Amino acid sequence: MDKTILVIEDGDEEDIRAILMHYIKKEGFKVKEAENGIDGINILSNEKIDLMILDLMLPDIIGYDVCRKVSKEYKVPIIMLTARNDIVDKILGLELGEDDYITKPFDIREVIARTKVCLRRMESLVEVNDENIIKISRDIKINENSREVFKGGILLN
Repeated sequence: MDKTILVIEDGDEEDIRAILMHYIKKEGFKVKEAENGIDGINILSNEKIDLMILDLMLPDIIGYDVCRKVSKEYKVPIIMLTARNDIVDKILGLELGEDDYITKPFDIREVIARTKVCLRRMESLVEVNDENIIKISRDIKINENSREVFKGGILLN
């Protein structure tokens, strides 16, 4: 696979980060890592990242702040991975832009499955064919050459 996953996991949780990285690589993904939020944001601003697995409790800034910044500036799906399982935490994360929420302890198979689902969902949102037709959804298509937008096969003005 040609997808790159960024794992931002607290430096004190090196074992968790190592497990995540091992299994993500085993699935054929490229992996980048950061042990704090600032380093993670720097990696994201300098490299093409397809999905981020983000710890909520980071040593420098809380994962919510990373999530908020990333959601505003990038089109990267975010899976929050945290020991906090309160419904308020889950709702807040979703409202700030995360796409999924997994609590620790976790089963690595679930993390991998949810990662694949997020990536598959992102791929289905935008599709470009050889004639520069961008398919946004089942109904909406944009002809990049003519700059025309179609909904349900009908040209919109």
